[in-house]
Amino acid sequence: MVDESAAQDEQESDESGLGEVASAALGHVTGLPAPVQKTLGYVLKRLTTSFMEVPQAYFAGKVAEIQATSDARVRAIQASGSAIADQIQVPPTYLDAAGIKFAERIVGKQKNLDAIANKAVHELSRRSPPEMTGDSTASAEISDDWMNTFEAEAENMSSDEMRNVFAKLLAGEVARPGSFSRRAIKVLGQMGNEEAELFARYSSLAIQFTKAEKVFGGLLMTVGERPSTNGLGKYGLDYRSLLALVEYGLVLIDMDGAQQVEFEKQGDDISFLHSGKHYRCVYEGQAKTTVKLYGVVTSQAGKELMQLVTPIPDPQYTERLERHLKALSLRLEEVK
Repeated sequence: MVDESAAQDEQESDESGLGEVASAALGHVTGLPAPVQKTLGYVLKRLTTSFMEVPQAYFAGKVAEIQATSDARVRAIQASGSAIADQIQVPPTYLDAAGIKFAERIVGKQKNLDAIANKAVHELSRRSPPEMTGDSTASAEISDDWMNTFEAEAENMSSDEMRNVFAKLLAGEVARPGSFSRRAIKVLGQMGNEEAELFARYSSLAIQFTKAEKVFGGLLMTVGERPSTNGLGKYGLDYRSLLALVEYGLVLIDMDGAQQVEFEKQGDDISFLHSGKHYRCVYEGQAKTTVKLYGVVTSQAGKELMQLVTPIPDPQYTERLERHLKALSLRLEEVK
């Protein structure tokens, strides 16, 4: 956890420029593996350097100071503006106002990127070395295409809530390149507050199968209910809510999907995450069998974005899940 003074410093510097962000990186993040340091430097340069190119001088009416390399370039800029005004037959004052509005939009987008980059730095400072890539994946890098997609979506995030989510995604990708696809970024950028809340609810109830500490699939088990008849409505996910998640590409359209699990003998088990906790499911039957676990299957983008959700446990659903698995000769055990 970060103390209150550190949190206050983070809030005050969220909309700072490149200098402050770079300073935060040096001051708050230490002991990063070399590949992570390299990736972080690349990301900060991509997201914050353009702040230096924003025509701030325009707002003061000093057109000659808009990064012109010579008086001739300034005159060319002024002449172009006048020519445009003449061509479209509008008063120069109208063109100036339009220019100011455009420049304000640029500055606003850059402030969003600066805030997200700074939050991402603080998010990395909270992570332990085992959560980072390490030398074993030193060749993994964030591509220019990935950064283009992230920047295009992140620059429009002005609410603190969405900035926090994008910052967490960015920190996760810096720590482990390849964690989030471009598709996942686009889905996140399109989500509104209502869809985000529904997905958080889904993520809190779903199970994520794990093997060797890696997540390879997600499933919201229907525990004997029928989603199409609002069977999961009692847990906050009625049919309409699930359709919204389908529309955003977070879950698959088949709401009666199944995960087949084979058990060779009694005592065999599978592992999964549920509500932020680790569980193992132990087979108590006598003969070799294949068990089908029915539910609403998480899409690839949904599986990636579930990493960003802080689960809220639902004891009622977990108890129902435990009873449902017991009927399938499976004993649910929390791994502590």
